Amino acid sequence: MFQHSVKVPRLYKTAAKIAKDVKEGNGSIKNLVYEHQRKHPNIKALYALVATLFQRHNEIESLLKRSQFFAKEPRADPWLIKILMVELLWGRNRLPGISRPEKTVLAYEQIF
Repeated sequence: MFQHSVKVPRLYKTAAKIAKDVKEGNGSIKNLVYEHQRKHPNIKALYALVATLFQRHNEIESLLKRSQFFAKEPRADPWLIKILMVELLWGRNRLPGISRPEKTVLAYEQIF
């Protein structure tokens, strides 16, 4: 029997959507976090992930460039990968799920 892939935790998907919207100029971090509150009620975690992403943006970009992540993983969603990196490097220092994007980021953990 075919098993579907494991879904990415909703917190990370929502944070990635907010980060993308902020970068495109669709609002501020705070406004977008509160707009997406019904998608994920943990606004503190959403705000922390997105704010840390933009605070450490230069470091994240240099890590991705040095590891050639997107050259090796062209199908990966860049905003989701960046949020997962924030969680892994500056957040809880681990990723809780076993979805494909989480496994991919964990495979590059030593390089980061």
